[in-house]
Amino acid sequence: MGVFRSHLIQSVKDVINQVNPLRSIPVSPDYKAFDSDFFQTSTVSQLRKVLIDFMTELSNELKTDKEDKYADLVKLIQDTIEREYSDTTLCLASISESVNLSPNYVGKLFKARTGMSVSAYITDVRLTHAAELIENSSLKINTILEQVGFINQSSFYKSFKQKYSVTPKDYIIGINNKKLGGSENDS
Repeated sequence: MGVFRSHLIQSVKDVINQVNPLRSIPVSPDYKAFDSDFFQTSTVSQLRKVLIDFMTELSNELKTDKEDKYADLVKLIQDTIEREYSDTTLCLASISESVNLSPNYVGKLFKARTGMSVSAYITDVRLTHAAELIENSSLKINTILEQVGFINQSSFYKSFKQKYSVTPKDYIIGINNKKLGGSENDS
């Protein structure tokens, strides 16, 4: 049984060594504990348990790496949207193309991870930037909506009202009232 054990351990290590160069984060199982547990077994049942425990540990490590990879991809998509929100052609298809994945896959993964569709996220980022421009500039609404990537005025107004519960014009009035109210309190 000693030769079998040595051969089995070496086979497991060989497989891991072949897989690691293909991974962004190499798998690094605890070989010392595995070797120790493995060589202390005296029955096939004990050997089986040690091997299953080791493979479970390895599987959990692989799942963690996969989760990290998904998180990195979602972060990359969010960063792309934040950087390119003003591009009127920004959409699921263009983002998917930039990460070399299918739109269906990117859309499902993004929604599963964020709870929002890519399209809704793009709209949300654009509206957030529009609100910032309304608050911090004297640009006209039509100029702002173009600068943040909207091409349709009615779509912008509808989305803005849905997010902020007021029209862009009423939002400006509210901002101006706060500024006036704030300056009165300073006097």
